[in-house]
Amino acid sequence: MTWTHRLPCLLLFVALCATARPAQAWEPETTHAGLTERAALASALNRRLSDQLGYSLGLLSPLVIPPQDATPLFDLLGRLNPTHGYVPDRRGKLSALGWLAAGSVVADTPVVAARNHFFDPRSGKGLEVSESRPTTTEQRIALALARRYVGKGGVAATDWITAKENPLNLDGFIEQYARAVSSATPAERDRHLAGALVAAGGIVHVLQDMGSPAHVRNDLLAFAQRLSKDRRDIGSRFERIAALSYGRLGVPGPDREIERSSLLGFFTNDQGTGLADIISRSYFSRGTLPQPIDLPLRPGDADRDLNSDLDAAAKRPRPIPEGTLLDLVLARSRPVPLKAEDGTCLAHYSVEGITLRFFANDDCDLDQIGSILPLVSAYSAGLLDYLFRGTLEVAAGKRMTVKNAGADLGKGVLTVYAEDARGVRTAVGEPVSVGSAAGDAVVARLDRLPTGTARVAALFRGVDAAGEPVVAAGIADLSATP
Repeated sequence: MTWTHRLPCLLLFVALCATARPAQAWEPETTHAGLTERAALASALNRRLSDQLGYSLGLLSPLVIPPQDATPLFDLLGRLNPTHGYVPDRRGKLSALGWLAAGSVVADTPVVAARNHFFDPRSGKGLEVSESRPTTTEQRIALALARRYVGKGGVAATDWITAKENPLNLDGFIEQYARAVSSATPAERDRHLAGALVAAGGIVHVLQDMGSPAHVRNDLLAFAQRLSKDRRDIGSRFERIAALSYGRLGVPGPDREIERSSLLGFFTNDQGTGLADIISRSYFSRGTLPQPIDLPLRPGDADRDLNSDLDAAAKRPRPIPEGTLLDLVLARSRPVPLKAEDGTCLAHYSVEGITLRFFANDDCDLDQIGSILPLVSAYSAGLLDYLFRGTLEVAAGKRMTVKNAGADLGKGVLTVYAEDARGVRTAVGEPVSVGSAAGDAVVARLDRLPTGTARVAALFRGVDAAGEPVVAAGIADLSATP
């Protein structure tokens, strides 16, 4: 190839390097924010903030993180549209719901972090670039760009949520949540609660990416698609369609209630009911459609059972019901939809000469997105309830009693705090070691509180009955006690 032929490709590659955002899934500023907001409103989080932490406005409670305390976060948020509800003002004030959404928006930043939002239930691994197979010059260039950002792959999403390198990991959430109860002043508690919500938003974002077929089928090629006439606009057409069709405010809410006994169980589990499990086996992604099949038609043979041929042509297990019949005669005249048992479009197929080809189109993608988003919302709401599942009931009278009112608790430590009229909290007595506390079990009792105590807060930090990390909190307002 001469330089005159190679130059256009080289210039295209340079332009792509300057503008593309490869390997991101749902678009953060629209779909991720909308999914997180709908999930939060459907979850018990509003009640948790009000009843267990004393924030009477719940998700609408204003929380301040001083900008100088989180400069990297504010640098990222400062690049976003301030009218969208997840950008704090100059003082660092934003609603609790806004901080949660902000965490879900920035979880893909920097862009290289997106490579850690993949998980293939078949292999148990994260993104592995070697499987992608470009078929056109533009795809090869776009894939080369994507590889520049993701290297040889990434950490599996199931590991990333607890990885030390992840600034929005589970340990960070636990630490910030505990400090939202234990810190001395109201300003400190507000700041740490906002931090906990940002971390929760980041964890929810990673789970939401499991709703993107390409993210659970190890398909980097799906992110090397042309999105518009602008050659520099390269990414996932599937996720772009979701953003254009639903925006942020139109994202559907949950279609069911989801409960799991572990954080990992929302992603994948032995029963195959994790979000990654369901999406991986139920949908193709653009880069994992079956390869073309050469099948000469027999005279008068309109419908054919091609399951064995599809098994051979598919790159991985295929989401096609057993016994599916393909209308090969009709497919000679127009594309025919291939549908799942529930009627959702999985792909289209057509016959050209003696070759059967499968392809994705925007209408089929939109049909899938309409089925997937309510499920992703449901898993997101379930995960939020899981993260904030710890609940304590504080009954303050002549003798204060702390009971477990949420998830069964395992080993941990309970600390009681007395809050004065200024809102300043001080630990009362010695921390109490807890072996276990199920149901309405009494966790601790306290005979005396300091004079002038206006509210009492209780904090358990340890593990639940399944050994999973948990923070449980409760509060009682003594001014309301007869």
